[in-house]
Amino acid sequence: MVPFAGYEMPVQYPSGILQEHLHTRAQAGLFDVSHMGQVRLAGADAARALEALVPGDLLALAPRHMRYTLLLNEQGGILDDLMATRLEDALFLVVNAARKEADLADLRDRIAGAATVEPLADKALLALQGPAAATVLSRFAPAVAPLGFMTAMATTLDGRECLITRSGYTGEDGFEISLTASDAAAVALGAVGAGIVAVAILISTLGANNGIVLTAARVPYAMARDGLLFRWIGAVHPRWLTPANSLLAQAVISIALTLTGEYRWLYTYVVFAEFVFYALMCGALIRLRRRRADMARPYRAWGYPVTPILFILFSLWLVGNTIIQDPIESAITVGLIAAGVPFYLYFKRRSAAVGDRSSVVPERIPTTDNR
Repeated sequence: MVPFAGYEMPVQYPSGILQEHLHTRAQAGLFDVSHMGQVRLAGADAARALEALVPGDLLALAPRHMRYTLLLNEQGGILDDLMATRLEDALFLVVNAARKEADLADLRDRIAGAATVEPLADKALLALQGPAAATVLSRFAPAVAPLGFMTAMATTLDGRECLITRSGYTGEDGFEISLTASDAAAVALGAVGAGIVAVAILISTLGANNGIVLTAARVPYAMARDGLLFRWIGAVHPRWLTPANSLLAQAVISIALTLTGEYRWLYTYVVFAEFVFYALMCGALIRLRRRRADMARPYRAWGYPVTPILFILFSLWLVGNTIIQDPIESAITVGLIAAGVPFYLYFKRRSAAVGDRSSVVPERIPTTDNR
């Protein structure tokens, strides 16, 4: 494994480079080239706008045909080489991994207004290369057999949508398959192989997120301790001294959300809600410092108050942009947040009536001096 363009790339597998090379030349080899940059240019003038930056003729390119060309700078110097495929409503580009961030910035700067530049970060790219590539792939997608060189088609592999082009960089016949990253393991390795990959990812993810899960559960625990949530949520496990009931409630809610939609929806829910509360938290910090200037401040934020104000502005921009890009998911998230307001007001009034919040749940999770 070697570092390349921000990725850990395998140079060779146990069979060795020579065996891989010969097998690809004689039969077919499957390459994971997902490190390459995939970009969608949308807009009525996308082809005309990009043609001004490359020497290739893109306006004459028929739909579902592709062209190898070069991205040039203002002086005609070569910035990168790329593959451009003309779709019915857009251009699909594949650029080199080491240049993809620079290419994206350059394209956004130079064709702004004429076309939208959309990086397809959720896409994987598989390359099936070799003289037997058509025979192998047609077993799973018979429609690709008559596909001509440097042409493309949208189809399905094992029920998963993908864009297939008859192209590649090995000098042999072959195909490149662009598909959703989460589907790539199943297409390349089959259901069993995809399951193994998913388990491996799950193990590492659970290990890394264990601390985050425990931290998040302390929020409802603290609210329950202050009388702002159901009392039982503030219970502490007698042996492990963790907010056990809060963790349980968090798990139930997480499972329920997981069953309601796709990962990208859940991701939008979480990020949207997080940055709403991040902004509120920074605003509360600024207000607290103004109202309680006498309080001890063992830690002082660098650049205060400019730093938290800038973070609030960024959070508001991110929330606003999410509303524009994903209005339905954003509305659902707002609804979920709003659904908690009546509960908060109820418990706040009840806590005020009790008069002594600290007596609602006297248990506290022990802390250590070095934490």
